[in-house]
Amino acid sequence: MKSVTIRPAVLIIEDDKFLAQLNQFIFSNDGYEVFTAPSMKSLKEIFATQSDKFLFDLVLLDMMVPDSDGDV
Repeated sequence: MKSVTIRPAVLIIEDDKFLAQLNQFIFSNDGYEVFTAPSMKSLKEIFATQSDKFLFDLVLLDMMVPDSDGDV
């Protein structure tokens, strides 16, 4: 039987490219599977394609991303 290693996953919703890349760098170096979304549209695409594969252990949310009114 082959063992499977499950990495913890982080979802970063941030439209500032520098902050998104910085957080992605930090968490991926700590062994996390990192997903980034610069908008709510991108977030919906991640959920549509990845939600059955990952349970996110941490979500970092910028409340003022494009195409969002701050209500989550």
